[in-house]
Amino acid sequence: QVLMKSFLLQGEGHLVFDIIKQIEEREELELNHTCYTLAIRACRYLSSSGVVTEEEFGKAWEYFEEMKGRSLKPDKDTFRLLISMACEVKDIEKFDYVLKDLSKEYGHKVLDELSRELIKFHLYQDRLNVVWKMYDRSWDQWSHREDSKLFNAILQAAVSSMEFSRAFSIAKDMKSLGHVPAEEQISALESALVECRISGCAVDLDKEFSMETADGTVEEA
Repeated sequence: QVLMKSFLLQGEGHLVFDIIKQIEEREELELNHTCYTLAIRACRYLSSSGVVTEEEFGKAWEYFEEMKGRSLKPDKDTFRLLISMACEVKDIEKFDYVLKDLSKEYGHKVLDELSRELIKFHLYQDRLNVVWKMYDRSWDQWSHREDSKLFNAILQAAVSSMEFSRAFSIAKDMKSLGHVPAEEQISALESALVECRISGCAVDLDKEFSMETADGTVEEA
């Protein structure tokens, strides 16, 4: 198991399967909970690019079903990984299945711990009404460095849907947690505002918003 964990590196996940195969070939050994968990995690590390394919997710799903078939209960991290992978390959059916299974095993409140994964999925599905509700409830929890990417994806959705007040609010929220809005998102927001004003569409910006761009300057809307 220690050896398998050492192979959980991008592009080396296949080495975990080699060990799994050796265990299966030895009659005196049997795959346990940890082996299945590591096998599922290894599917996330098969590609050196870090991009999950449908084939890799399918392999993880096979281990998940086999694990459950042996009455072994997946832990929260395994559920989280499967949800994340289902989100990346946009498999709605399996996403919903894992979500329901997770709630059944650990209670509905556990979903609050998955705000990042869930909001990504709803972004992919363009369910912005759901995204905004989840964002308002969870954004202040996203203080990790890698959360900047998620913030910028949500900011892009706000700009694309011409929800300018919300876009400025998201940018301010990012700053409050130490994140920096991506320059391309700031540029897109500025361009969208200009186009909107030229075309004469109504923009409800009674209050002025300000935010720092990546170079430290301050933009006024």
